[in-house]
Amino acid sequence: MTRQPFTHIRTHTGATPCHGNVHDHHITIKFKPSEAEIESTPHMAASGFVVIGEVVTARVQAFIVHFVSGPIRDTDINSGFPHITISTADGVKPVESIQAIKDAIRDGTVITRGEWSNTQFFGTVSDGAKVW
Repeated sequence: MTRQPFTHIRTHTGATPCHGNVHDHHITIKFKPSEAEIESTPHMAASGFVVIGEVVTARVQAFIVHFVSGPIRDTDINSGFPHITISTADGVKPVESIQAIKDAIRDGTVITRGEWSNTQFFGTVSDGAKVW
């Protein structure tokens, strides 16, 4: 068992990926959390969210999300941008989604999709522990 350096919400949207490396499995709450932050995380609690936008570049595809139920709120996400990296191009790390989202918001290129905004997804809060 290997403990990952983040707390996150395990989830899956089933979105069609734009790039070959499919991620679509979590929303990071805190990257490199302290022990106190890990202890205060409401493990195994369900949180509901809706997709409020999509960002697609030549390097990344990400959904911008908004929490609507459960213990996690948008302000709990330490990147400042609650999101799910859906896919990345070869050699691109998922963390690049954050800058792509910032750029798309600044440039007004966030894609809004009505069909996603009416669907509530759920994820389970976890400390990032995975069996490898």
